[in-house]
Amino acid sequence: MDKSSNESIEAENDTITAKAVLEASDGIYYPSFLTLDMNNNGQLAGAYLIVGEEDQFSLIPYEIAKEFIRKPENDLIPFKYRTLEG
Repeated sequence: MDKSSNESIEAENDTITAKAVLEASDGIYYPSFLTLDMNNNGQLAGAYLIVGEEDQFSLIPYEIAKEFIRKPENDLIPFKYRTLEG
């Protein structure tokens, strides 16, 4: 995650996007970006898993990524998360 050029936290309009680490229910960790809706008490508005190869990274929405992880959804959610700053 340190290799990505994105800021750790970015604020835009009424949302905050932050680098985070998701811990799935089965204890596996996933690097990600989370979007929090500040108009809704900081509720999670979106989760994007970080997929990288050498120096190139892609953000895959959780709803799409979960199909490729090939685990039952109850192994993944509920996630626990920790942002990398703040």
